[in-house]
Amino acid sequence: MQERRRKFYGWGYEGDTVSPAETAEFESAWSRLLGVDHFEAVPFPKEEDIDLRAPRIQAPASLAAICTTDKYDRLYHTYGAGTVDVARALRKEFRNPPDVIAYPRTEEDIVDLYDWCGRHNLAAIPYGGGTSVVGGVNPPEYDRYRGVVTIDLKHFDKVLEVDAKSQSARIQAGVLGPSLEKQLKPTGLTMRFFLQAWEFSSLGGWIATRAQATSRRPIRRSTTMCKASRWSRPRATSNRAVSRCQAPAPIPIDCFSAPREPWASSPKPGSGSIAGRSSAR
Repeated sequence: MQERRRKFYGWGYEGDTVSPAETAEFESAWSRLLGVDHFEAVPFPKEEDIDLRAPRIQAPASLAAICTTDKYDRLYHTYGAGTVDVARALRKEFRNPPDVIAYPRTEEDIVDLYDWCGRHNLAAIPYGGGTSVVGGVNPPEYDRYRGVVTIDLKHFDKVLEVDAKSQSARIQAGVLGPSLEKQLKPTGLTMRFFLQAWEFSSLGGWIATRAQATSRRPIRRSTTMCKASRWSRPRATSNRAVSRCQAPAPIPIDCFSAPREPWASSPKPGSGSIAGRSSAR
């Protein structure tokens, strides 16, 4: 079955629409809030209407099988899900797209990508679900790097093993919320971690950003669920102290998540929280 494509200009899948009644409700509410009479409808951008900068770099032959410069892929990975991101996308402002999108399938692929980026002064951006609202997946605006490689972890999406006795699991970090729950369901366990961006955010992203889910009580924090994690870094990383802006960004590979707290309420007997090993958000 063909995979559904996400919108490159906003939340959701291509083909998903808002009904006229919902649109009218939004317009009425925002008109009162902003003190305006009406809004002018803006058509959604189309891929063919956008002129995209040509890629400044090309993947080496050894990585060509997991890399692409496809126009849609570059558009989709240009922005996160913040209000400013969506506004720029709707205005067809794609002046700074990533040059290459990589879809690694193994840990060695990730390390090889890092080595390539390190040798040629390329920015490497880990990408999980793309729900960042703080510019976390956006390519840097300055000219410090020769190019930008976005490393999408969509293939790191498996629950590798579950220990029913301790109610813990080892999970790859690229898995999104719905897929994670679907894979855990046959075991009778659940992460019970339903944050606002659950549908499109990844386990690695929850951990890397110290996310918390407020839709259930007590509030659950990703840092209390993850008991161990394994991260990929460039082979040539030194041990010297570096500032956050200088440090190479590690990519979570998989995580080991924790049993639910005995005091936490459970939606059904036997459900628990999971931890796994991670890869990026």
